[in-house]
Amino acid sequence: MREYWSAFDASAGLNELRLNWTVARGMQFFEFEHRRIFGVQLNASGKPTGELSKAYTFNLQELKQPIIEAVTVSGWTWQPVMWDAPKRLRWLTE
Repeated sequence: MREYWSAFDASAGLNELRLNWTVARGMQFFEFEHRRIFGVQLNASGKPTGELSKAYTFNLQELKQPIIEAVTVSGWTWQPVMWDAPKRLRWLTE
């Protein structure tokens, strides 16, 4: 399995507007991120919730593990692939 991921981040302040977009392709073995965001929090309808901060944690293995288990329980083999070979050389990566 070859992975593709992208991230988009936008933030605005009194004198600043930041936009950041990152794209990558390959194999990501692990990622763990914990963030706390301070500011006015809005609900789905755009109204303030009254909370001044929000925290979240992202663990890539928690996302990948159920997929890997579903593949292997079905009798298939989970095989990460680093290289996208031309068709005539794909037998080297399979």
